[in-house]
Amino acid sequence: MEAPCSCRQQPFVPKFLLEAGAGMIPHPAKADRGGEDAYFICDRGTCMGVADGVGGWAEVGVDPGLYSRELMSHAKKAATTCEPGPNAPQHLMEVAYLSTLARGSSTACILCLENERLHASNLGDSGFMVIRDGELVFMSPQQQHEFNFPYQIGSADSMSDTPQVARRFSVEVRQGDIVVAATDGLFDNVYPDEAASLVSASKERGENAQAVAVTLAQFARMRAADPTHLSPFAYGAQQLGYRYFGGKMDDITIVVAFVVAAAQPKL
Repeated sequence: MEAPCSCRQQPFVPKFLLEAGAGMIPHPAKADRGGEDAYFICDRGTCMGVADGVGGWAEVGVDPGLYSRELMSHAKKAATTCEPGPNAPQHLMEVAYLSTLARGSSTACILCLENERLHASNLGDSGFMVIRDGELVFMSPQQQHEFNFPYQIGSADSMSDTPQVARRFSVEVRQGDIVVAATDGLFDNVYPDEAASLVSASKERGENAQAVAVTLAQFARMRAADPTHLSPFAYGAQQLGYRYFGGKMDDITIVVAFVVAAAQPKL
């Protein structure tokens, strides 16, 4: 059964909003079909999410991007009527999962802001970070069955995980914080402290959230293409005894959001 969405006696009046923008760079071999990642940013400025379609579906003639894009589309639609609260991200994930008809499977990370609390449900190796004054203050852990085999939700024939196994988080945020949600194309190639420094410096230069997301995506792509870079993916592989060096080419999708004060209604 899906998690109930938050209910209130009075309409929710937000104290803070997510001023968000996205950057996407598909894998070069998948660029003709737009890659296999997807994202959403709700129009109310309270919810956002990313998803990474599982590439193995291409082997049976299914475009892996169809599932992730439909999943995020349904999550965005559900966000228009879901009030922010601790259960909101899980509710959006479960509604989107039940509504998605495409074949395939995907990781998913959904975030909803409720005043000073950022609530999240994360399933798989996509994830999010909270950055404050140039420093990383929170990063969600990955969910993997084994190395390079993340948790995933999917269609009935996918033998995937269920949304109920998603990890749930509630993180304190402040005005001026930067929230980064991304697929593993970022996390496999850029270390968290690097990402925190880069987005903070970009914001300090006056870039808006979308420009910051694009800057970070371009940096991740540069690292993915560098055969001499000891990437986070390479480091993890070597720790398990694999012979791997360099970046990991992949779709890269990043949503960056600034936590900003919401306009308060006049009394």
